[in-house]
Amino acid sequence: MIDILLTTGTCGVGKSTTTLAWANLRKGVCLEVDELRCSIRDKEFRRSNNYQEDFMLELVKSNIKLYSKLNKAIAIDYVWTPRSLDALHHYSSSFGNVKSIWLKCESKENMNRDNLRPESRRMGARVAELRVELENYEWPDYLNHIDTTNLSLESVINKINELF
Repeated sequence: MIDILLTTGTCGVGKSTTTLAWANLRKGVCLEVDELRCSIRDKEFRRSNNYQEDFMLELVKSNIKLYSKLNKAIAIDYVWTPRSLDALHHYSSSFGNVKSIWLKCESKENMNRDNLRPESRRMGARVAELRVELENYEWPDYLNHIDTTNLSLESVINKINELF
């Protein structure tokens, strides 16, 4: 059985950085789902929640199936809704040991991190909007919360590894 890490959270909390570092340490695979979403050139489809999220979910499931045959740890980051995270968490559990994590940080730090991104990748006001959206959902009990505000990347990875 392989280890599978699912991360969610608003932009600028360290999802991509964390999942990539975790996958590197385990010589596994990192699926940056937002990069896959951004590869869709039809902007209306790319932004359509009902279609886009379901499409990304199916794409990720197929990747999990393929990479699990290679016996590789898999780290997946995206801004999942509880519905999709739950579907992905349950699907993944047939392939390995799954941990789902919501990475968070304080609002001011979140905006500082967003401003450190290249201008073309900054989310601006969407950071706070997305935070509110995520906080208003009802999340499953198995979702682990990690506040990255004052933590180094190494500390975040250690907290994640403790879950496995």
